[in-house]
Amino acid sequence: TMCHLGGFLGQNEIPRVAGQQYDYVVKQLKDFKARIRTNDAGNMTSVAQNLSEADIENLAQYTASLR
Repeated sequence: TMCHLGGFLGQNEIPRVAGQQYDYVVKQLKDFKARIRTNDAGNMTSVAQNLSEADIENLAQYTASLR
């Protein structure tokens, strides 16, 4: 919530992730973790390194449920 703000609503160049589709969030987090997606100055890449598969699925479910 520090970068994407409370409710994951986004700010400035940090995108809104609230309400994003589950499959999209899973793919983006996996791409950050695998260092396939690197357009974030390393912030999400660094965070994603510590996420398990279950963490990624849970985050995707949670953010998809937000409106």
